Amino acid sequence: MARRLGRARVSHTGSHHLAAIPTTAPPWSAPSREVARRALARTLPDTEPTTAAQVSNAALHIAAEWGRFLRRDDLRQVLAHWQRTAWLRTSPPAPRRWVTTELGHRTFRAIARATGTRLPRRPRIQDHDHDRLTAHLVGQLAATHPTVVGPLRIARRTSLGKGQSWIIPDALVGFTLESGPLLLALEVERHGRYDNLNRHINNYLLLAQHLPEFRLRLLVATNQTSLGRHQLITDRIVATRHHQPPLDIQAALTTTATALNHLAAWGIHPTTPAWDPFPPQPAQAK
Repeated sequence: MARRLGRARVSHTGSHHLAAIPTTAPPWSAPSREVARRALARTLPDTEPTTAAQVSNAALHIAAEWGRFLRRDDLRQVLAHWQRTAWLRTSPPAPRRWVTTELGHRTFRAIARATGTRLPRRPRIQDHDHDRLTAHLVGQLAATHPTVVGPLRIARRTSLGKGQSWIIPDALVGFTLESGPLLLALEVERHGRYDNLNRHINNYLLLAQHLPEFRLRLLVATNQTSLGRHQLITDRIVATRHHQPPLDIQAALTTTATALNHLAAWGIHPTTPAWDPFPPQPAQAK
C-alpha cells in the first residue's frame, strides 16, 4: 500500500531525462511500455504540477491519435518507475487516503486466489460514471450555495454510533436554519435500482436514529425516475412516522439536473450558513 499522491511535477533530473525521450509516434513494433513512455513524455508539463489522472487521460488521447491502444496499467507502471527514480517530485500525501500500488494489487490478488476469497478489482466504468455524476452534482451545489465550500464532506466515512457500522455518503453537510440545524445528504444512484434505493434509505434511517437532534434531508439523484421509485421512497419515509422517538427525515428522488430545486422547499438558500457535521478532532497531546 502507498499513500495516495497529490500533485506531481517533473524534477530537474527528470526534465533532463524526459527531454531525451522521443515524443513522436513509435514504430508499430514498439511494445506498449514504449508507447506509454513517449505519450507521457509528451504530456507531462515541465513546471505546472498535475495529477496522475490528468496525465493518463492526456496520454491515452495522444496514443489514440497515433492509432495505438494503450492500457492504464502501462501508464501507472511507467509513472511509478519515474517516481522511484526521482524523475517526478510529488506533493505531500493527503491525510487518511491510501491507494494500492501495482505490486500491492498483484499481491492482494495472489492472496485472494490462495485463500479462495473474492478478487480485488480495479475501478470499473460504473465507478467512473458515478464519480462524474457526483462531481457534477457537488459542483452545482458549490456554485449555487457557496457557503458549503469547506464544510462539505465528500465520500467520507460517517459513523452510525457505538456498536454500529458506518456509511460513506456521497456528500454530507450541515445547515443552520432559523428553525434549527439540518443535515443534507446527497446520494447518486445511477440507474435507480430498487435494492440500492432501499439500502440508501436504510442507511440514513440509522444515521437519523444516531443523530436525533438533527433534521435529515436526503437527495437521491438518478439518471431516470419512475412512479415506482418515487413510491418506494415515499413509503419508507412515511413508515418512520411510527418510530419512537419520532425521526425528522425527508427524502426526494430526482435527476442530477433538477436535484437542487428541492433545497429551497427545505429552507436551504444560497446564503444559508453551512457547517461540517463531523469536524476532525484535534490530536491529543501525549
